[in-house]
Amino acid sequence: DELEDLAHEVRSRVLGSEDVTGQALDLDARLTNLRALEVELRELLTEVRTQPGASPENLLAVFDRISQTRGEIERFEAQRDALAELVELATVTVQLTPSDAAKPLANPWSPTEIGRQAARTLVSALQTLVSGLIWLAVAIVPLLALAALVVGSVWAARRRWRRRPAATAAPPEPHRPPSDPLGGDT
Repeated sequence: DELEDLAHEVRSRVLGSEDVTGQALDLDARLTNLRALEVELRELLTEVRTQPGASPENLLAVFDRISQTRGEIERFEAQRDALAELVELATVTVQLTPSDAAKPLANPWSPTEIGRQAARTLVSALQTLVSGLIWLAVAIVPLLALAALVVGSVWAARRRWRRRPAATAAPPEPHRPPSDPLGGDT
């Protein structure tokens, strides 16, 4: 209720409870019965000890049953104590949402924010530039070198091809003076 008095608007309120009275009464009844059984078992242990010729097996059987009963008593006492703590504890969960009046007004011009934006833009531009240089060094320059090697090889082969003499042409004959058709030497 005090928290609601502080609120501008309460959107929801959930209250929950669980009645543990029945569980507590049940545990108390079980504890009463177990304690009475423990008392009777201790009396039986005393009788078995005082009997002449009591066997160790009988003593151990009664002692084990007392031990089991004591364990159940301690377990039920722990459950009862946990229920008592649940009754004493309560959980309050509050979810706060600021109202429009609590929100700061936006300043349309902020030199500090403009400086931050400019610095972010500069860093982004430098990152883009460095990324481009890395691409240039890793991918583009090797491709250009490979293309230059291929073009140079083709150009050199073509040049050799053009300078090579034709294999099918007959070699030129040596120069002879014209001979006289009448059979004489001139």
